[in-house]
Amino acid sequence: AAERAVKLCNRYFGIGADGLVYILPSERADFKMRIINSDGSEAEQCGNAIRCVAKYVYDNRLVDRDAITIETLGAGVQPVQLEVEGGLVRRV
Repeated sequence: AAERAVKLCNRYFGIGADGLVYILPSERADFKMRIINSDGSEAEQCGNAIRCVAKYVYDNRLVDRDAITIETLGAGVQPVQLEVEGGLVRRV
């Protein structure tokens, strides 16, 4: 994962990004989130990333509840509340 992140995140030879976010199965929560920074290190948590993950899993019908949990490396299992309007997440 680290090598892939370094290659993909390269602004000159890859897609250019601050890092990659993986959405994975979890034994402790609805989903597990891993964040690999552009230098290959792993981040413990990211508020913006957890909001993006929550919106993605709901809008893509991977979950159908407005209260979910996401496991993170450094902050453990985080509860996430979704505000849904018209079948899509408007606020996390």
